[in-house]
Amino acid sequence: MQENLQQDTKGAGVRFPPPLIYFFAMAAALGINRYYPQPLVPFTPLLNYIALTLFVIGGAIAITAVQALHFAKTSIEPWKPTSRLLDTGIFAYTRNPIYLSFVIVGLSVAFYTNSLWVLLSLMPATFILMVLVISKEERYLKEKFAGQYSDYCTRVRRWL
Repeated sequence: MQENLQQDTKGAGVRFPPPLIYFFAMAAALGINRYYPQPLVPFTPLLNYIALTLFVIGGAIAITAVQALHFAKTSIEPWKPTSRLLDTGIFAYTRNPIYLSFVIVGLSVAFYTNSLWVLLSLMPATFILMVLVISKEERYLKEKFAGQYSDYCTRVRRWL
């Protein structure tokens, strides 16, 4: 894979761990839910099974993506340089599997806590992620991997 940036030391320029966006959004939502509870639906034990299923799916996506990055010997941290563009495995289905897993696990938390607030918190968290993280990563990858990244974007959706 051809590298266009000779002195790549900063990566995409993201300066904080992206999971913190979802952590703080859901923590705020759970705080609101404590004082102003808004259930998603009337409670049913089925919610716990849905939550567990979503948690397992989200976790499996994240683990698969992290393992792929590890085996490719490229960095998972967006503030470090990317050495390879992955387009196989989970990355053949979504360009952002780890971020997709954040949303799925967030849905899991929303169902487990039966909280509309948690569900709603995923929207601004995802918007912030897109603006502060994904846009920088995409710009970086487009510059670093040029046509290869553009081709990848035409073949693989950002989320699903």
